[in-house]
Amino acid sequence: EFPEEIRPTAIVCTSDGYAADLQNAARDHGLELPRDLSVLGTDGLTIGTLAWPRLSSIGQPHYQQGAESIRLLLELIGHADPHNVLLKPTLVERESVWNFNRKS
Repeated sequence: EFPEEIRPTAIVCTSDGYAADLQNAARDHGLELPRDLSVLGTDGLTIGTLAWPRLSSIGQPHYQQGAESIRLLLELIGHADPHNVLLKPTLVERESVWNFNRKS
């Protein structure tokens, strides 16, 4: 447990599943979400709608990731020079992140 003076106010998890587990553990320790702790996942999966509060997440363009991976692999097989591809994620806003603009 974290003493209140060093307790984080927000945590970004490496997956929505981990984020949902973290929300459960935080509630088990008496934290009120998202007031005491904001939680953000990084998949944008439907599982986030089953968590409480519903999980905010960074949605990954999974189809585009797969398509670009295959395209780049085929280019490398054809001896093209490797290069980076930047794909744009989306913010899936739900209720797990505290809105500092709202009134308590």
